[in-house]
Amino acid sequence: MRTKKNIRRNLAAGNHGSGRLLSAAKYFVFAALPAALLAALIFLASHAVQTLFSIRSIVITGNEHLTDDELKSMAGIGTDENLFRISSRSTSSKLAASPWIRSVAVRKESLTDCWFKSVKQSLLRSSI
Repeated sequence: MRTKKNIRRNLAAGNHGSGRLLSAAKYFVFAALPAALLAALIFLASHAVQTLFSIRSIVITGNEHLTDDELKSMAGIGTDENLFRISSRSTSSKLAASPWIRSVAVRKESLTDCWFKSVKQSLLRSSI
């Protein structure tokens, strides 16, 4: 025969089993799912920055003694690099190391273009 004590015990046992399922669902909704969404968002944002700000064109003006390819290799910049990872100061110093270049101005324009403007320097050869 069922007594009130047995009924309460059975109800408590039934609630306890559904409580585990509810706590697992809460854990998934409030902890695991936001963490996975945040990781996906960070991955997509980093990939977008990589492709969105890659250099598409390098414009070089003012050079007479060196070819554009020689200046690009001296600068160490290719068209597949990210514009934010290139330092204008280090690029200028690399190009200014050439005896044919007196000064260099490096500009980054429109988030995809890199401009070099060089001022030529004539070499004076000393005759012995």
